[in-house]
Amino acid sequence: MEAAAGYRPAHMAGCNLIGVLSSRLLLVFIAASTLAACASGVQPAIVTASYDTSILQYIDSRGGLPTDVTGNPFSAPDEQVHTVVRETMARSHFGPKFPFLAEKPQGFGSAYRMVVVLNPAPGTAYHKVCTGPATAQTDKPAGGEVRVAAALCAKDRMITSTEGRVAGASGPDDPAFIAVIAQISHALFPLRDEKDQDRMDLFPF
Repeated sequence: MEAAAGYRPAHMAGCNLIGVLSSRLLLVFIAASTLAACASGVQPAIVTASYDTSILQYIDSRGGLPTDVTGNPFSAPDEQVHTVVRETMARSHFGPKFPFLAEKPQGFGSAYRMVVVLNPAPGTAYHKVCTGPATAQTDKPAGGEVRVAAALCAKDRMITSTEGRVAGASGPDDPAFIAVIAQISHALFPLRDEKDQDRMDLFPF
């Protein structure tokens, strides 16, 4: 017997309801994923034409990379927070592994240095942290959000730079905070062929 016009068997109505619910759940999942992506992550690095992977070999040959870390978004001591940043960056980048130094050794001859600012002051541009003293916010972030600006510098000239953020970090040993610092280190020392030049020297300073 054919179904009357406008009549939908119960099992078909149920399938339609499941489809509607599935679509709505998918939209909720996408929205949640988008919010999570906005809350945490790292920006694609600015890589100038001055960057070359041979820089890593040079830094390694000089005994390490002086790394100035400014700011502390946690209640832990500054030394502990800054040590976590340096040690995480040191083990997380491409190429030879060298120490990220808290201070320059006597007679240190390299012009390369790293600058990291935790929760930079409003208006701080991450591609400009090489050019002057970087300042960080002194108040602790609401909800544990941490913003990070970082750059590889040759004296006061930016070679690579990026920024990232993480929400809900409870302290310097929080895996989410460590993951963002590791991603930043990886982004600042990219592996790329000489033909893959981004020519970011044109970036407006």
